[in-house]
This record gives sequence, C-alpha cells and structure tokens, in this order.
Amino acid sequence: MAFSIGGFIAGLGGGFYAHYALFIDSENFGILRSVEILVYPLIGGVSSLWGGVLGALFLTSLTEVLRVARDFRMEIYGSIIVLAMIFRPQGILGKYTISWKSGERALHFFKYK
Repeated sequence: MAFSIGGFIAGLGGGFYAHYALFIDSENFGILRSVEILVYPLIGGVSSLWGGVLGALFLTSLTEVLRVARDFRMEIYGSIIVLAMIFRPQGILGKYTISWKSGERALHFFKYK
C-alpha cells in the first residue's frame, strides 16, 4: 500500500513538473539531485514528519542566499551541511515535531511567564 501511494505521488509530481518545465531532460535528475533530496530529512530531522519539509525549506533557501558567492557557492553549501551534521546530528527539529498541541504549550508557557 505504501509503495503504491508513493508511486502515485511520484507520478503526480512528475506530471506537474513536466507541465511546468515543458521539456524533460535526464540531466535534471542525476545522482547529485537524488543525494540532495536524501539530505533534506537528514538536515531537518529524520524522526519527525516535518523534518524533511523544514530541511527542504532550509537547504533550498540556502542555495538561493548563496547565489551571491558565485565561485564558492558549492564549497560554502557543503561546509554548512557538514557543520550542521557535526553540531546537530539529530537534525534541526530532532525528536520534536510541530503540531497544534506544541504551539498551545508554547503560548501557555509565554502567557504565564
């Protein structure tokens, strides 16, 4: 069941990408892109559902921020990933997750502080 759902979502995403790009080239889906996608949950946090989303947002925005460092962009990008894995091996979120209940607890904490 999980394999079928994953295949459906991947096919849907591929169809949307083909519609957006108007041309599909095999160079867009090389090994570096696959490794980049696998690093998203490692940086965000593997043990929480939102870790992959947070990792994808962080690394995608980091790529855009580093456009100003044209020649050294990939070196800085790789260094930040290595430093993140050294200092935060459990990911940005770690074992915590983002939910309504955690937001209510945070508001309750600041309300009575």
